[in-house]
Order: sequence, then structure tokens, then C-alpha cells
Amino acid sequence: MCTRRKRIRKSVKFLAFGLLASSATAYAASGDLGGGFNISGYVAPTYIYSQDQNISSFYLGTTAPGPYEYYSTNLGAIGGVQLNVSKTFKDGSGIYLSFMPNMGYNKPIQKAQFKVPLSDHWTLTGGQVIAWDGYESSYAPTLLTVTQSLAYDYIEPGYYTGLGAEYIAGHYSAKFMVGNFNTAFNASSKTPSFQYYLGYSPSSSPWSFWLYGAVADTNTTPAPGPTYNLIYNDLDGQYASGPITLGWELFLENASGGAVNGGTGQAWGTELLGNYKLTDAASVTLRYDYFNDTKNGGLASVTGSPGAYNYQGGFAPNPNDPNRGPVRQELTVAGLYQFTPELLGKIEYRYDWSDHKTFGLYQNAADAAGGNLYGLSNHSSLVGVQMVYSF
Repeated sequence: MCTRRKRIRKSVKFLAFGLLASSATAYAASGDLGGGFNISGYVAPTYIYSQDQNISSFYLGTTAPGPYEYYSTNLGAIGGVQLNVSKTFKDGSGIYLSFMPNMGYNKPIQKAQFKVPLSDHWTLTGGQVIAWDGYESSYAPTLLTVTQSLAYDYIEPGYYTGLGAEYIAGHYSAKFMVGNFNTAFNASSKTPSFQYYLGYSPSSSPWSFWLYGAVADTNTTPAPGPTYNLIYNDLDGQYASGPITLGWELFLENASGGAVNGGTGQAWGTELLGNYKLTDAASVTLRYDYFNDTKNGGLASVTGSPGAYNYQGGFAPNPNDPNRGPVRQELTVAGLYQFTPELLGKIEYRYDWSDHKTFGLYQNAADAAGGNLYGLSNHSSLVGVQMVYSF
């Protein structure tokens, strides 16, 4: 009798579970939830070898210290793990979340954004929004190299927290936002930051162009240093036709009171990238960066403070002229192979150099962690291998 009762109770539990599952399925199928639910992401283990920096290691979302400083001042890093969760509704609104452990400013949250359409052209947006600057992707499965460019790692804004709007009409698009600069809470300034984006992308042409700008109050390093006003702009373009993809960027940042010597800092430069598909699965990429950070000893946010200059990144004033920062350049050659729709392999050789000795050399990992240098050089290089599995 006891066994029979257990069987009856078990049958009732299975029936109740089945009814609940059927109800949930029917509820979802009815469309009452609206929109769609999506989960995506990637895992990108990366191996980096740098004889100059005495580094030979795998990375999965780097933290300091790393080769140069690609852990980095921006949302990009070497390797990483990303999980994206989104939910869209019947009216076109949606919420978009992105999580990246050991990466990004507001760890582990990279993005927490909502969008609500107001009309056929206007959309209200807000939350933590990734900045719209540059031509490079921060998403490893679509990034054509292993490492990011100099501007992306050292000068481009990372994200804003606030409210804004987006406008789309045919080939033209515009975005505007008022919010905090690279932080979820700004305790150092009463001035909200402002960013804008103007884009032109004709469907009948392989060319597209966009202009990005930002005005913000931020701090020198090490934080919380003196607050300074920052104005950043970049003009970007892309050409994509057949096996050829080209990208370029012109950038300029002006920082009142943000230089190493306390004056106005200014950095400007350009980036050029070309990718050629050899087959449907294989391609090669060539990238060149020019980064001029010479004015008033360089930007303090990039070069570092006196006595603690950024020798891992290769940014430091000229030893013979402390009021002159470096001219930094880099050249990257990368090969990509798509093994499967989900698995992408990359290999890269990168060579960085400066117009004076700004790269610190280390004897061992402990020296690198402690910043103990045994010599300076005007160049450094690395080899990177990366496997990206996306879903």
C-alpha cells in the first residue's frame, strides 16, 4: 500500500510539472511576453609571448600587469569571456546586458542598456552604454586582430552611464547622450558628460563614414587626481567590397589641465587597417597606428604621473625634455582562420616603437608586477595566438 501511494504521489508530481511546462510554453507561444529572448557570447583564451616584457602566458580577460598595458584603459583586453543577454518586446523596445568578468570599467558589467522606440525615427536609450567611438570592434569574434589599436586602448572613451536618444532615417543616423564618463557614479565633478555620433552608410555603396565626439570632466592618474576637461573627437570610415575591408580613423583629444606638467594636454593621430580574404575561411590583416602625445609632456591619463610613468605602455616624457611626450607607433600583421562557424583562430605579430626610450624592460614577472625596470628601449614586440569560440 505504501509503495502504491508513493507511485501515486510521483505521478501527481509529474502531471503537475507537465501542466506547468505546458502552460509556460503556451504562454510564451501566445506572444504575451512579446519580442524575443537571446543569449550569446564567447570564450577567447589567448597566448602572448613578449621577449622584451619577459612575458609568456595565456590570458582570459587580462588584468594588470600585462604585456604593455592591454588589460587596458578601455573595455577591450587580451582574450576574455563575454555573455550577452537580451530581451526584446512586441513594441520594439528591449533591454541588453553584457557581462565580462575581469574586463571593463564596471566589472563585471560591460553594458546594461535599454531602448524604447518613440517613433519611426527616434528611440530613447539609457543605462550603461558602450561608447560609439572608433572603427574597431570590441567583440573578439569580429575583431580582425588579437590586440586593439593604440587609440582604443589608451585614449578612446569606454562607456557612459546616463540617458540619450538615437535617430535613424534612411542612410543617416545620429546618437546623443548625457551621462557620466567611464563610471556608473561620478563623485568628482558636477558637470555631466556629453557624447554624440553622426553616421552615413548608403546601402548602394561600399563606403561608410561616421563622426564621434565627447565632452567630459574626468581625473588625471593616479585617481583621484585633479579634475580636467576633456574634448575628444574621431572621424572614421570603412570600405567593404568583395574580399577587401578597409578601416581608418583620425582622432584628436584636448585636455585642459590634463597634461603631465599641468598644462593643456593634446594627443592626435591616425589608424589604418586592411583585411583581405584569401578564401571563405582564411584572411590576413595589416594595421598601422600613429599616436602623437608630445604636448606638455603628454596626457597624464595616458603617460602617467611623474615618477610613475607608463613604461609598460611605452608612454613617458622625453628624458632630455620633460615637457615633451612620445610619438608612439605600432604595426600589426595578423592571420585569421574560421575553422567552424563557431571557432575562429588568430595569430598576430605586433611591433611597437617610440621616438625615444619609453618602454621599460623587466628581468622577471616579479619586476613586471612591481614596475622595477632594468633598462629602457624605444621598441617592443609581441606574438599572440588566440582561439575564439562564440555562440
